[in-house]
Amino acid sequence: MDLPCILIVRWFENMAGIDRSMRLKFWQNSQDVELYDLTTRRGMFLHGLFREFCTVFLKRSEVRGLVPQDFRIGNRVTILSRLLEVVSYGDELTRVRIEGLNAGRLFLVVLPDSYDSVGQIVTDIQALSSLQLARLLMVKLTTEQASRFYNLGSDPESNRISASDLSFLTKDVITVIVFDLVPTLGCVTSHFHPQVGLDYSNNHFLHGNFGGEQKGAQVLLTRSFAIAEQHIEYFFESRVPFKKTAIMNHCALLVVKPHAFNKSGDVIQSILNEGLEISAMESRTFELAFIEEFLDGYRVAFGGSFKEICYEMASGTCLIIQVRQDDIVQKVRRLCGPMDPEQARVLDPKSLRARFGQNIIRNAVHCTDLEDDGVRDCQLMFR
Repeated sequence: MDLPCILIVRWFENMAGIDRSMRLKFWQNSQDVELYDLTTRRGMFLHGLFREFCTVFLKRSEVRGLVPQDFRIGNRVTILSRLLEVVSYGDELTRVRIEGLNAGRLFLVVLPDSYDSVGQIVTDIQALSSLQLARLLMVKLTTEQASRFYNLGSDPESNRISASDLSFLTKDVITVIVFDLVPTLGCVTSHFHPQVGLDYSNNHFLHGNFGGEQKGAQVLLTRSFAIAEQHIEYFFESRVPFKKTAIMNHCALLVVKPHAFNKSGDVIQSILNEGLEISAMESRTFELAFIEEFLDGYRVAFGGSFKEICYEMASGTCLIIQVRQDDIVQKVRRLCGPMDPEQARVLDPKSLRARFGQNIIRNAVHCTDLEDDGVRDCQLMFR
């Protein structure tokens, strides 16, 4: 039986200036969607009682390419050119189907010495149990921030970080990563090899190599789902003034679009394998108005596809990446390939759009197009 997921979503209708609340039904097997407008209701007497009914806004229609996880609270989805934000679940069955019954979130720190492998780490961990990449941030910690992070959930006096470990955490950028829908930590820790000779004695962390006992990448892995939530809140939901790592010269912007966000590890590693520097990374969601303003210079080039391309970039989580080197704009454009993935697969089959793009709207990545726009693009995104 194909029971629907039931959700409450929000749609701001620009033309009418109305913020509409809607009930959405999604049938996964048939890929059908139905929408009811909760903002406008009609009433009638039925068996002597007055009843209110929601207005059908969209009759059950086929919308391909959606999965239940697209409808997590806070996500945005585009349905028939309408950008909808998921506000809440309509019932407990929907919550369990989307969030998982006992699943938690995995928090991981890629340490400075493993900067060159960060993309491969993301890809390898996802492959362990079909984990969903949720958030990512490159950051440079001060000694105070590193100490506070290390001691979250414990007594600072009895669990003080050593000088050597503090230096190791702060000597260069780290990348903090969150994965959703992790069934058990064991599916990850079984591939984890404790590192000998480093003094991370904090009971909240595993510190070691991921991917190989001798040559694996060095990471910190939170030992429990409960502590992971504290670390996620610290890096992504608090107001801690982390130092921006973006450098505004010799730079270009690359944006992994929402439909390809789960391929971010492959994109990151492709950039690093080209010998290019990644100086800043951050997962972000954007309002449609911001994306329309940001891409306004491409309005003529995108032609009739402009609005749909904007909707796609505002439809969910993007990964913004600052890439640096001399003549970087041309190098990034070459790495991304032609805008149309079909052309890319013929002309440059190893390019990012050839590998991960679906069509000219969902073509995996956006990048700086003109030499003079690199700093401007990065300033707008990493401000």
